[in-house]
Amino acid sequence: MFRAGTLGLGVVVCLIGGVTPAPAAPITYEYSFSGTLAQPYNGSNQFSGTFSYNTSLLPGYQTPGMGDYIDPTAQAVSLSLNIGNTSSSTFGPVETVVPPSVGVGHSPKMDSFSIGEGFSGSGAEVRISMINDNTIAPGPFNSTSLPASLDLASFNMGAGVYFQGPDDNGQTFGTITSLVPIPVPEPSNLLIFAALGACACGLGRVRRAR
Repeated sequence: MFRAGTLGLGVVVCLIGGVTPAPAAPITYEYSFSGTLAQPYNGSNQFSGTFSYNTSLLPGYQTPGMGDYIDPTAQAVSLSLNIGNTSSSTFGPVETVVPPSVGVGHSPKMDSFSIGEGFSGSGAEVRISMINDNTIAPGPFNSTSLPASLDLASFNMGAGVYFQGPDDNGQTFGTITSLVPIPVPEPSNLLIFAALGACACGLGRVRRAR
């Protein structure tokens, strides 16, 4: 019994010690948001949703003070908007001809963040924008790199959502009043948990065998 337990502990230690994060593993940042529309859409003026982006995004059009990042495979950006009982995910597959994108602005005058995507075949589009007037107070960014964190309070001009309904109908705007980060496990932690699970299963088999 002691030998089996010792062996299992040794395997756990070896697996944990041997698990290292892959250098190119993308890091994902995910948020939930909610707010109120200026004009109702389909009878509702309340909206909510989630968005995420990761560091596998490709640099797009870059100018001084603005970094644009694109997602040609529609795998690195996710944006879902719910207005009442209407979900943006019902408007078709995510458009890749004009791919999902993230924009990061940083200049003496303004810091900004935007994320958006369109839906193929329906004309629907969702975009979120956050803006800080740096002439009033310093903004949250120090470069145009993808931000590792977003805080609604850091944007003194607030944050808004733009929604274009299918077939160019139902254009509406709203104010985001809540933005909350969603914890995302790091790839290295996932590997450790998988290794621990494998060890636990192995120890269970040893005990049953005895």
